[in-house]
Amino acid sequence: MTALLKMYASENCRITGIDLVASEIAKENFNGIPNTFFYSKDLLADLSDLGKFDFIYCQEVLHHTNDPKRAFLNLVSLLDNGGEIAIYVYKKKAPMREYADDYIRSQIAGLSYEDAMKVCYSVTQLGKELHDAGIKVNVPAVEVLGIEKGEYDLQRFIYHFFLKCFWNDQFNFHDNAVINYDWYHPQNCTRHTLEEIEGWFHDAGLEITQSYVDFYGITMRGKKK
Repeated sequence: MTALLKMYASENCRITGIDLVASEIAKENFNGIPNTFFYSKDLLADLSDLGKFDFIYCQEVLHHTNDPKRAFLNLVSLLDNGGEIAIYVYKKKAPMREYADDYIRSQIAGLSYEDAMKVCYSVTQLGKELHDAGIKVNVPAVEVLGIEKGEYDLQRFIYHFFLKCFWNDQFNFHDNAVINYDWYHPQNCTRHTLEEIEGWFHDAGLEITQSYVDFYGITMRGKKK
C-alpha cells in the first residue's frame, strides 16, 4: 500500500508509514527511495511527534487493536485542516459465521504455530472440496440468519454465512491455509456495523465522503471540516 501511495503521489510528497512490529522490514524494502519514512508505533500511544498529515490510510489494522475507536480518533488527531482519512475494518457478519469464527479462534489461541496450522489445513481442505464440487445454490432470504437471497457458489455460500473456509485456485494449498490462519489466529479481531463506523466519523467531526460495504468489511473515507 505504501508503494501504491508513492507511485501516485507527487515527487515532493512525504510518505510516513507506521507499524507495531514491521517498520524495520519496510525501511529495508524502501531503502534509497526518497521521502519515505517508517516508524515503530502503537496506534493507541502518543503519535503527536509524527506531525500533521493531509491524508491518512489505515487498512485492516484498527480491528486488531484493543480499542479500535480510540485508535481511530488518535489518527484523526493527526489530520491537518481539510485533511482526509480512509479506513477499512471488518464488518459484523451473519450470526452463524460470527459464532464459527470466534469458536475456531478460541480453539487455536493456545496452540503452537504448527498445531494451529493443522487446524487451518482441515478448514482449507473443506473450502477446497466445496469449491471443487462446482455446485450453485439458489437460496431465499433468511433474515434471522443474515442470509441474503440470491444464487451462490456453494463454497462462497458457506464462506459468506457460516464459516470462513477460504479457497482460491490461484494459490497453492499451503498459501490458502495461511490466509485462513491469518483470519483465525489474531485474538484481537473486532467486527463492526456500518452505523457504528459512521458514528466514529461523526464523533470526530468528519464529513463522510465515501462509504462502501461488502460481505467482509466496511470502507469509509472522511474529511476534516
